Order: sequence, then structure tokens, then C-alpha cells
Amino acid sequence: MKICFFLVNILFSPLIIYSQKVEIVKDSVCLDNECFELQELKITKPLIYNKIQTTYNLFETNEIFTDWKDRLNHKKKVFKDCKSFDDLREIQYGFEKYQIYFNKNNLLNISIELQVSGSPYETIKFLTFDLRKDKDLGIKLFKNKKKLFNKYLKNITDDEGLNLEAEYNYLSQYEIITTQKGDQLSFMFLYVKPDNWKENYHVVLTTNEIKPFLKSKYLKYFKE
Repeated sequence: MKICFFLVNILFSPLIIYSQKVEIVKDSVCLDNECFELQELKITKPLIYNKIQTTYNLFETNEIFTDWKDRLNHKKKVFKDCKSFDDLREIQYGFEKYQIYFNKNNLLNISIELQVSGSPYETIKFLTFDLRKDKDLGIKLFKNKKKLFNKYLKNITDDEGLNLEAEYNYLSQYEIITTQKGDQLSFMFLYVKPDNWKENYHVVLTTNEIKPFLKSKYLKYFKE
């Protein structure tokens, strides 16, 4: 996997700092004396949770749950209904892995990795939410999106100098990284090569490059 990292350092305003309760719940299931970890995101925002659980088509019957406990139990049930690893591979059982990167001032930034049983296939998607309004934020964090895309993502160059053509929706694929003290943060935009999911690239921007594209209502939480 080829990875190019970028860090956009911005000081986080200390005036309003709070977070809502969001947790990664872990459980385990076993088959033939081999155990596997199952994860689910514990969150009480219904519209956000609906977006999270529909990120991947995890179940053949496309069940939608209102409670995270019910979805975790269903993951366990589907797994336990399989009598062998061949059964898991046949239904392409998927293991989700969550990461919480940012949870402050009603902004939640997470990623969901997917590993399909018996397959080398794995992928990752980043999601950003407005917790106060219970809505998907993603690309809405930015203004002048077309300009941002054309300037920084339209033609990405890999380590070997090959030109890649990104798609507009990759503006929603970013990780918000904070320092241990929480006083600085960075943006990292992810681009997954369409013809090769193993090759991920990160666009490098500077603070001055990204700041003009942040909407004012979110920019107020960031200052130099």
C-alpha cells in the first residue's frame, strides 16, 4: 500500500470544548476454536446511526436497526448460523472496525473498515457528522467545493509520478487528527485508487490552503 501523508496544523479554539458520548463496543464470536472480534458503534443519534449502518451492505436482507445493541446481536446471530468457514465465505460475512478520530463541539469524525471473510478484500470509509443536528456532514464542511476539488484532487500524482483521476466524492473522505492534548488538529484526505483498492493516497495541503475552504460556521472552532 502506497501512502503519502499530509498534516495541516491548525490550533483548536479552547473556548468551547465538549463531546457527546460515542463509544466503540466490542464483542467476540468463535468458530472451530477460533475467535473473532465484532464491533459496533454506540450512538443515540438515529439519522446518523442509519447512515453508519448503511455504509456497507453487511446483511443479505439489508436489515436496518434503531438500536446498536440489536445490530450487534444480529451480527452475532448471522455468524453463529454459519457452521463452517465455507459458510462465512459463501455469504461474504463482513467484519467492521471503527475508529473515532474527532468528537468535539458537535463534530464527529470516524472511519469504518470492512474486511470480508475468506477474501483479501478490505476497504475503509470516512464519515463526518453534525451531532447537534443529527445529520451527515462530510463534504458539507467545505465551501467552494468545486474549486477545492479541481485544485487539489482532480489530478493526484502517486509516488512514481503517475497521474490519477480522483472523483468529486473523495472530498468527503478525510480524517481529522488531533494531538494528545487536543490543542492542534490536522486534516488528511484519503484517495483510494478505483482500479486498485490496496493503493491509498493522501493529498498534502497547508493550513493556508485548506482554511479558505472551511465554512465559517465550522471555521469558528478553528483558529491559528
